Amino acid sequence: MRVTKEMTIFEIIRAHPQAAAVFAVFNMACSDCMAVIDDTLEQGARQHSIDLEQLLIRLNALFAQEGKE
Repeated sequence: MRVTKEMTIFEIIRAHPQAAAVFAVFNMACSDCMAVIDDTLEQGARQHSIDLEQLLIRLNALFAQEGKE
């Protein structure tokens, strides 16, 4: 699976629960927020002033590391 900016944060965490730890590194408390159901990764990154490309790199590395790519 490849993470894209159009995916909801919920989809990403559902596909790989350890993604919540990546969000935490970026100071995004996604596992505690109801917005994750509807917000895309791009929206969440913008709301938290996070570099979207760096976030995508980290998330895709996690999925690749676990063979979920």
